[in-house]
Amino acid sequence: MGYRYENKLDEESERRYLQSLRPWQRWIHRQLYRMFMIVAFALAFYAHIGWWLWKLIAE
Repeated sequence: MGYRYENKLDEESERRYLQSLRPWQRWIHRQLYRMFMIVAFALAFYAHIGWWLWKLIAE
């Protein structure tokens, strides 16, 4: 099986999972996903800036 085909299967199973949820559960799922992505982005951003500052100060 090709990589694209596997991706389509994953997307289809995720779509089916989201459709199986009740509307309020879908809303909570979306909100938690958004919060996770924002927190992960913030941690990655500050970790990168912190590493850059550390290298700048340490040298």
